[in-house]
Amino acid sequence: MTRRAEWIILGMGFLLILTAARSWVRREGDFQLYVGLGETVLRGGHIYRDLGEGGNTWPPFYALWCAPVALAARLGPRVVRTGWVALNLVFLFLIMRMLARSVYGKALGLMPRRGAFSLASPEMLLPLLLTAVFLNDDLNYLQVNLVILACVTAGICRLAEGREVAGGAWLGFAAALKVLPGLFIPYLFWRGRWRAGIAASVVAGVCSLSPALVFGWRRFLDFVADWPRAAHWGWGMNGPNQSLLAMSERFAGQGRWLGAAALPRGYLGASGDPAVLVVWGLAVAAVLVSMAVVIRPRGAWNRETVLIECSAVLTASILLGPLSWYHYFVALVVPLTVLGDDLRRRAPWVLVILACLVFPSSSGLVRYPLSTVWLNLSAVTFVGLLVLGACLWARGRPVRG
Repeated sequence: MTRRAEWIILGMGFLLILTAARSWVRREGDFQLYVGLGETVLRGGHIYRDLGEGGNTWPPFYALWCAPVALAARLGPRVVRTGWVALNLVFLFLIMRMLARSVYGKALGLMPRRGAFSLASPEMLLPLLLTAVFLNDDLNYLQVNLVILACVTAGICRLAEGREVAGGAWLGFAAALKVLPGLFIPYLFWRGRWRAGIAASVVAGVCSLSPALVFGWRRFLDFVADWPRAAHWGWGMNGPNQSLLAMSERFAGQGRWLGAAALPRGYLGASGDPAVLVVWGLAVAAVLVSMAVVIRPRGAWNRETVLIECSAVLTASILLGPLSWYHYFVALVVPLTVLGDDLRRRAPWVLVILACLVFPSSSGLVRYPLSTVWLNLSAVTFVGLLVLGACLWARGRPVRG
């Protein structure tokens, strides 16, 4: 791509972000929940009972990080939401910068320059385009996913550099903030990376226990006892939830396979049909067995294998959780960047299928009811499964170094 083309693409992207940002900062999204949780911490209230159902579904450690957010919110809602969007975009740039260095050995700059990537370089642009609808949804709801993804990416890149303790520590910190990255801990032990696994376990444990220093042990244990109940709130099986469990519910429970397309748009609870657990169990087993067959405990461990394997673990962590909201799939920017060059050269048809599955799922691009039908049919779940399959395919090939 020429330098001029990169400038044009960057200019168009900047204008799109400015246009979309007006909508992002107008919405309260989930940011109001972070502020409410932070205010509860500051006044010494109960971080679960005082907020009611859905007010806080995160672990106690997350509550500590909401206190500074609540303080910042006192400057004004528009001001703090604008700052939050800007911070998320900075973290996205840092994620792509770490990946550019680890995957391609190149720097990433804001502007096109010789010997470095820009966000308009094909290696960076393609993953961003394929995950743009998830990014838009993430910023629409003012989510925290990019902050956590930056911690996970830092951990992956440190592991790829051979800095196992630092990599494990970053992954453990991310797991303490949100449970999903916790899948990296058993992965590290499975691969025999004991220093990284121990570092991740210790950091996750210390961070998870640290709220006791603020709240006291008695209140902390009270919070821990309440957390499972609070976390279970809102486990809807409707279209925006693209986990394997929700897919199983729509296909084997409420919708009966292709009948899932006609399911209503609103909240969809669990049916209690035993067939759902059977289908879900088979799907989870298929994912874990496939990963165990390809990712061997004594397999090669180098920069390339670490990046590919960790991409597979990250993708699996999204799919295996009971909740995999649409915006969680913004994390696929990592495996798509890692695999991008291989897919462009060896399997471009995979990219075409991904695009055909991803873009109709966005209500911003495709009007209702098609986008809802697409989500009810678990199109984004299949995106995750296809990306996971691509990771395992890439890992199964002979590797360099």
